[in-house]
Amino acid sequence: MSAKHLILASVLCGGILTSGSAQAETISAVIPDPRDCKVAPLTESELEAARSAPVATVPIPAEGDELPSILQAFELTEEELPAGVAADQEVVDAITSLQIEYVACLNAGELARAAALLTPRERTEFLESVAGLEFTDRLTRPEPLPEEMQIPSVAVRSVRSLPGNRVGALVDWGPETNYQIHEFVDGRWLMDKEISIYGDSMSVIVVADDEASPSP
Repeated sequence: MSAKHLILASVLCGGILTSGSAQAETISAVIPDPRDCKVAPLTESELEAARSAPVATVPIPAEGDELPSILQAFELTEEELPAGVAADQEVVDAITSLQIEYVACLNAGELARAAALLTPRERTEFLESVAGLEFTDRLTRPEPLPEEMQIPSVAVRSVRSLPGNRVGALVDWGPETNYQIHEFVDGRWLMDKEISIYGDSMSVIVVADDEASPSP
């Protein structure tokens, strides 16, 4: 995997980062390389099927199942996230690689490849966003996103197994933190619902490759 390392220093409650801050959390992160985008792009027929598909509804929750109600949220604090159970290292590695590849595809403007990493439900919403940005032509003629739209780095943490062949994880895209649901579909992990996280601020410190902390 070709990617430069970063250190993300997370400062809780909007505090200011200082060397002696007890609240600072150091997280390993990477800057995705365009060469990390290796997934095959969706075909024209697959893109058309995703465009025409109705947006899937959230399933009715079973008794004691909190996940469907979480899937309806647009914004949560970390304290409101489902507990789940700690995912094993193989799953953590797979989710981390998936997130890095997705951002690499986005930054490279390989939107048909990025869409291939999403569940069918999310593909439909993704293509609506692409159309809203007037980027539809980039599905067949990739062009790197403008610099101001590029995602500078990716860090994945708190990967937890959830009901229904799903995994949740906190994903830091530079200073932005989201809670990402992933679903195991046809033998591979795909990205599903994304929920914004509020309550934290992030400070990013770029370090040289040979000085970077190894990924946990």
